[in-house]
Amino acid sequence: MKLLLAVALLVPTVALGRTTAVAATPPKQLVTIEEQAEDIIDRVPGKHWARVSADVASVHGAWTKYRARAHADGVDPTLVEQFDAALARLSTEAKARRAPQTLQAANDLSRTTVELLAHYGLGHPVEIGRLDVIGRQILLDLDRDDRAGVTEQIAAARAQWEAIRSDVTGRSAAVGGQVDATLAVLDDANAAANDALLKAEVRAMLEIVDAMEELYG
Repeated sequence: MKLLLAVALLVPTVALGRTTAVAATPPKQLVTIEEQAEDIIDRVPGKHWARVSADVASVHGAWTKYRARAHADGVDPTLVEQFDAALARLSTEAKARRAPQTLQAANDLSRTTVELLAHYGLGHPVEIGRLDVIGRQILLDLDRDDRAGVTEQIAAARAQWEAIRSDVTGRSAAVGGQVDATLAVLDDANAAANDALLKAEVRAMLEIVDAMEELYG
């Protein structure tokens, strides 16, 4: 997911069910954290642990700089606690070089970061970021044969998509059609327990998520 830094203005955003009007430029530390979390997810499969360790260190540094600001900006304290816990898990798992656990911790960190970013103006709906996290979670659930988890995440993807479907489709009928078609295939592939097709379609969905974000650029 490519984060867009919007121009400064006041816009309504939603974070964990709350609507808030805040300055529209996300703090650069949160942008850095999201970028590093995604890089960790990209690097772990290749066992690039030195790079992963450097990314974790960058996350720690950025979080230290941002954390004090969170309270002043009125961020939900629960999100700060969730981030602290996710970062602690990520640090532990990455240090032990446990790949599946590191990937899960990185995606958990990304999930909370998306909600923190939603406190500010992203320039695009927060549901797009959530779809990115959900797509990666489906792949993680498939790798550990968590069928219930896969089903739950596909349902979550559909719920997030329905929240923004009319707006995205209004901007691009082609992109909207791609999302609809991909979700339909995910349902069918999941019902048939066709993991190869599921993985292929999830990866396609992640590419479409980037295309959705570009519609708001």
